[in-house]
Amino acid sequence: MFQLLQIMVNLVPDAPNNCLRIVQPTLPKSVSYLSLKNFKIGQTLLDLEFERSHEATACRVVRKRGNLRVVIEV
Repeated sequence: MFQLLQIMVNLVPDAPNNCLRIVQPTLPKSVSYLSLKNFKIGQTLLDLEFERSHEATACRVVRKRGNLRVVIEV
């Protein structure tokens, strides 16, 4: 399951460096909204939302519990 999510929204986790990069997230045309809750990287739990409108996919961090750096690259 993680590999499917990783490919779909381009998640690049780096737990040893306490960082998550999200590189040009793109939801498939059949999916307009995706919510990830309690997504764990290292010691941090994240809630993320992805929303597709027309040809672009927006990503936002809804909640973060821990000291992870999240970088969204569009």
